[in-house]
Amino acid sequence: MSGGAAGRMRERGISVQVGEIAALEGRQGHLNALTLEGGARLTPDAFFVVGPKLPRHELAVQLGLELAAKGHIQTAWHGQTNVAGVWAAGDVPPQTQQVSAALGSGNMAAVMIDQTLTRLGLRTRLAQASAVPLPSPDSHPIASRSFQ
Repeated sequence: MSGGAAGRMRERGISVQVGEIAALEGRQGHLNALTLEGGARLTPDAFFVVGPKLPRHELAVQLGLELAAKGHIQTAWHGQTNVAGVWAAGDVPPQTQQVSAALGSGNMAAVMIDQTLTRLGLRTRLAQASAVPLPSPDSHPIASRSFQ
């Protein structure tokens, strides 16, 4: 948490403790207290723990993908990277680190990959080479309807 954010919380009467967690205390899935490395034991009504958001980008570096300032993979809005045929999704693009955002970006990237494969004719070639035919995008009950 930034110093400015911590200061604003303190101004509103919210206690902010900064430190490394040394131990957790709880029973049956309920956190009752935590101890910081300095020895302070905290037993508040609620905990909000913020950890560093360090992206795993080793593969991205090997592939030559462009990285944002904090090491996240730079993408267009639909997940496309600077390397043709490579998309990034989940928690590696520079976006809010939330499960729902990661799921949404993964879904968008999957749609864009499918559309690219279809546009390049690769879906058809994969279906012909496979024992199991791939569904046509036109056979999807939603995609095949025209909305007016």
